[in-house]
Amino acid sequence: MKKMKKIVISVLVLLTASQYVFCGAWTQPKGTLFAKTYFGSFSAARYWDKDGQSVTQAREFYDVGSKLFKTYPNGRSYTLDFSALITGVYAEYGLTDEFTAILDMPYGFFSLKEQYERDPDTSSPTYAQKPIRNELSINSFVWYGIGGRYLIRSGKTVTSIAAGVRIPPGFKQGIFADTVKKPFLSDGAFQKWVAVEIGIPFSDGWFESELRYHSRDEELHDEFFFHAEYGNKSTEEIMLKFAADVNIGLGNTSDFPAFDTRRTLLNETYGALSVGVIVKATEEIFFDFTYQVRLFGTNTWGLNGAVGGVGIKTAL
Repeated sequence: MKKMKKIVISVLVLLTASQYVFCGAWTQPKGTLFAKTYFGSFSAARYWDKDGQSVTQAREFYDVGSKLFKTYPNGRSYTLDFSALITGVYAEYGLTDEFTAILDMPYGFFSLKEQYERDPDTSSPTYAQKPIRNELSINSFVWYGIGGRYLIRSGKTVTSIAAGVRIPPGFKQGIFADTVKKPFLSDGAFQKWVAVEIGIPFSDGWFESELRYHSRDEELHDEFFFHAEYGNKSTEEIMLKFAADVNIGLGNTSDFPAFDTRRTLLNETYGALSVGVIVKATEEIFFDFTYQVRLFGTNTWGLNGAVGGVGIKTAL
């Protein structure tokens, strides 16, 4: 009996601690605020095309007879460097013990640098250099997200359903409608999502998973997103987490246009793994850090990067 009591207490302590890090299937108690601000940096020097082939260089070709054609008869290659700096606020508030309101507002700075191979033309002012072909950037809110989570089952296994909308920062219809004012990426599109979430606490860890469906407007194709996470409480203040994510873009890839490095992706599929650490600073404040690597994909950037944040969980 004492051993069983100890296990139950350990599970309850872990469940409380794990809610500082992820919310997953767990709703917030009535009157409780969970809020987190974060900053992340991701970059990619390659992309996977719609056939799943890794591409690290692009090539431009010149008209026959031109000066550049004489120097580069087979075309001139250039490298790609896509980067994203993301910051934002994520918050949950327990309206009741069973229903939690969700707010998600990421803000991003995105850039693309295209750089030529070393210039072999001795008469060129950029001889022996790697001149910049183009540099593009944009900064904007990624979306304004609102939603909610409803607890449908609690106990050894917790099950919830969640849903929400993502409102784009602009309302220009058509991803490619304004390539003059927005030559890089776009102002996004309206999205709706619904998810089933499951959480299982253990005496020294937790497991949680989510299956989410995204319904996306304009030219963006719908998606399925799956997340699975295992966490382990190594000490009272430190927790480790390991996660796998799979995003599946719906539709026939043969119908998609070629990958465009400068435009918003209409459809993408990828798989990623991540590892993270969470430090509980006080009863209310925590810090976390996660590093993620994309392992495969089609029609998507090969993004790798890290995100860190500080959060609070408190009763109001």
